[in-house]
Amino acid sequence: MDEPLLKRARRQLEISYTVTVRLFSGQTVLSLRLQPRDDVLKLLEAVATALGSLSFELLQGSHALPRGQTVEAAGLHHGSEVTIVKLNRKLVSASRDGTAKLWCLETKECTRTFECNEEVKFACLSPNGATVLTASDCDVKLWCADSGECRCTLMGPGEAPYFVLVSSACFSPDGSAVLTTYSDGLTATVGMGNPIFPGYVSHNVGKLWCAASGECLRTLLGHEDAIYFGNFSPDGCVVLTASSDQKTKLWDAQTGTCTHSLHSWEDTHTACFAPNQQTVFTGSLIGGARLWHGSECTHFLTEFC
Repeated sequence: MDEPLLKRARRQLEISYTVTVRLFSGQTVLSLRLQPRDDVLKLLEAVATALGSLSFELLQGSHALPRGQTVEAAGLHHGSEVTIVKLNRKLVSASRDGTAKLWCLETKECTRTFECNEEVKFACLSPNGATVLTASDCDVKLWCADSGECRCTLMGPGEAPYFVLVSSACFSPDGSAVLTTYSDGLTATVGMGNPIFPGYVSHNVGKLWCAASGECLRTLLGHEDAIYFGNFSPDGCVVLTASSDQKTKLWDAQTGTCTHSLHSWEDTHTACFAPNQQTVFTGSLIGGARLWHGSECTHFLTEFC
């Protein structure tokens, strides 16, 4: 072999790339040393072994990592980071007929029906696909996805003398906890703390539950009006709650302490974190949308299509 060609071949063999694979939450799953001419399949096999699952996709930036190419051709280099998106081949639906149904996306067949005996407002599947959550007006139920058995019922502030409604419910990103939020249908005077009725105690609260046992871990107290929506940060460490008291609150998921209160000057109907966890989006049906960094509103979006 020609000497320059031999040297280039040796250099090519000596070069290696370290590629880091992370979950969407930012948690590192593995770091792998790859040769430029290695097939992307080698990376996929390593991730499948680490996850114990084939139901995932790898994203480089906002694009799926192409298969059937070399590491170099796929655009990976030393220091590249790719993100795992877990694919769930199941879908759960909620119905006014008092049932929720689990569907297989590949066959489009219903594999399980959950009899809730009252209108199911919404339903979702745990991240690992093992548990189904259903929410009706007054309670949230957790079901075994395989057997269809109801594992536990998460009761809200049921001792209230007023009509308390479940307004949202969701799993934490790792599936270990459940967040529920409530609206008691009564409005305390915003900013004054004066009740409408004597003896009135607000039940506009959020609750954090252990998904395995159904035990209530924490109650999030502080909103003065109905909570419309609750959500977790991508890493599951922070909880967002959006309320008609014109505030979005950020809570430490471990302690239940309110760490920030974002005042929007309009009812806030939804809220979520950006993937970087540094920016919060809040939205209102009547007042537009806002982007927040820390406690400061950095953008106010009022144009709607």
